[in-house]
Amino acid sequence: MTEIYDKAKWHSDGEYPAELSPDQAYVYTGMFLAWAVHRGIEGEGIPVRLADAVKRRKITGATAYARLGGVLTRDVLSVVGQRFADAYYATGRFANDYAKVLAARLPTIYHVKDSWAHYDRLVLRLDARFDTWSKKSGPKRAASKNTSASRAAVRLKRLRARAKNSDVEVEHLLAFASLGDARAVAALRAIAAEHGWSTWGTKRDRRVPLGCWTDTVCAFLEGGYERLVELALDPKTKHSFALAVLEHCETMESALAVLAIVEAVERRAKPDRARLRDCVDALNLLLCFGKVSLRGKDEARARHFLHRRLANKLPITQRAGVILALRGCGNADSIALLANYSLPSPWTNVVNLTTRAIQNRRKLQRRP
Repeated sequence: MTEIYDKAKWHSDGEYPAELSPDQAYVYTGMFLAWAVHRGIEGEGIPVRLADAVKRRKITGATAYARLGGVLTRDVLSVVGQRFADAYYATGRFANDYAKVLAARLPTIYHVKDSWAHYDRLVLRLDARFDTWSKKSGPKRAASKNTSASRAAVRLKRLRARAKNSDVEVEHLLAFASLGDARAVAALRAIAAEHGWSTWGTKRDRRVPLGCWTDTVCAFLEGGYERLVELALDPKTKHSFALAVLEHCETMESALAVLAIVEAVERRAKPDRARLRDCVDALNLLLCFGKVSLRGKDEARARHFLHRRLANKLPITQRAGVILALRGCGNADSIALLANYSLPSPWTNVVNLTTRAIQNRRKLQRRP
C-alpha cells in the first residue's frame, strides 16, 4: 500500500528542464490535489483552512502542495480518495491523462503553467475517470465522510457543554478559526446569544468579551483574511482581536495580512502607533515562534517595516520587540543596523541573540 503517492523532489531531481523554475515541479501533483479538494475527497492531512483557500480559489493546488512540503501522503486524501488514488494516480493513469490534456503541445509536462484555466480543462477528465471508477468499485458518494463537518460538530458539542458551565476560554473560540469551517458560524452566534456573551462592555464590566471574540472568529470564517484586515483597520473596532486571530492561524496568509495592515496604517496621515506596535508583536510571534516563513519580496516587506520602526523614537520595550522580530526576516543589512544599538538590562542580550538567529537562519536558507 502506497504511503507516499508523490514528492515534488522526485520530479525536480529527475529529468527536469534546467530552464524552468523549481516551482514548476509542484504544478503536476498540485492539479490532482486541487481536484481532490474540490471533489470533497481530501483527508485530515491537509489543514481545513488550506483546503478552504483552494476551494475558494484563493490559492492554487500547486501552492497548497508546496505548503504541505511538496509531499502527497495518504492522509491528505480521505478513504475514498486513497482508494481512487491507488487505482488512478499510483498506476500512472493520471500522468497519461495530464500529458494528453495539458501538455500535448509542450516540451514536457513540467511546462504546464499553474493556472485555474488549465485546471478547468483537466477537471473534466478527472471527474469522468472518478465517476467511472465509482460505478465499478467505489462507494456511494453519500458514504464518504465529511471530516471537516464532523470535527466542527465535535467542537461545537464541547463548546455548548463548556458554555453551560461558564467554562469557555478564548482559546476554545480561536480553535474554530484554525478549523476554518464556515458552517460553524450560525451555531457559534447562537451559543453567544443564548448565554449573553459580552461584546465591548464598559469600564466596569471586567468580563472577557467572549461575544467580541465570537464575532471576530465568525468574521474570519465568513470573509477570510481580507475581513480580518478590514476589522484591524476599522477605527470603530479593537484591532487586537483581529490580530490575535491572525497570530493563532499561523499561516503565511496571516503574516501577509499583518503586512497589509502595516502598510495601510503607514499610509495614513497620522499612523496609529498602537496598531503598528501590535503588528510588530504579531510578526514576532508568527515568524519567530510560529510555522511561518516568508521569502523574497514578502520577507523584504517585513524587514523594511521593522527597519523603519527602529528609526523611530520608541520606548525601550518596544525597541526590543522590533529587534527580536527581525529574527524571522532579517538579513546582512539588519545585522549591520543592529550594530548601532545597545539595550539596558534586562534586554542586554537581545541584539546578540537576534544577530545569531539571523545568521543561523541565513545559513539554513543557503543549504541545498
